[in-house]
Amino acid sequence: MIFSPHGNLGDNLWITPIFRFVKEPIYLYDNFHCRSISSIYNGITDVQFLDQHIRNFEYDGITHNTIQWLKHLNIEYSNTNIIPFVVITEEEKQWAAQYLSKYPNPIVIINDNSGNNDPQNNRSRYVLPNQNMMQSITDEYSKTNTVLQFGVAPNFYRCGYDGFTPLKNAIHIRGLNIRQLAACYSIIGKYIGGDTGDYHLMLAVGGEATVFIPKESRQMGYIYSNLLYTNSMFGNDKVRVTYYVTQ
Repeated sequence: MIFSPHGNLGDNLWITPIFRFVKEPIYLYDNFHCRSISSIYNGITDVQFLDQHIRNFEYDGITHNTIQWLKHLNIEYSNTNIIPFVVITEEEKQWAAQYLSKYPNPIVIINDNSGNNDPQNNRSRYVLPNQNMMQSITDEYSKTNTVLQFGVAPNFYRCGYDGFTPLKNAIHIRGLNIRQLAACYSIIGKYIGGDTGDYHLMLAVGGEATVFIPKESRQMGYIYSNLLYTNSMFGNDKVRVTYYVTQ
């Protein structure tokens, strides 16, 4: 059984490469956040929901999470693209192209992650890129591009905080569902920002990402080898992510 207890976008996108090799359902824990991202599996595999947690295996904290899944399932993946993927329909692409048509030369810049405005989430704040740097990048790109800053609806997290920090000189687009967001990203194709679900989604729809990351810290639970995509994970395809350590 392939089970995901998390509603985090990145955690679920890491699982999608499995379905290049196997034909079985994904089981998600039945809560609001899992249901809100479940449609990333549309066109990939069937989704079923469980009201209990199922143990898969213990992550070793060293090997990339996707590779651990493939090894757990005894899947041979050498020289194969094992980057996350999302299937976007032609209808969705047409909707996104029309929706974005008023924004010339768009680029996505994201300065938040899902937990950085949660005062209890020290890890998210550690991963967060420097906000002054992100504003400077936005200011520079706004001279030649339409900077689009996407985010969840104000009440999405239901925890008393808003997971969105507005960037000046950016167009703020909030509250799209995950299919709409993925379709928009498939049209835009360029992402700049921190290590958060949006960059995984951009890669999953075939786009390119420039990602700012902190120094490795086992204490903060941030280890490159189990989180970041290596060149070999793209198989024989173009490498579409560049990482910069900024802390």
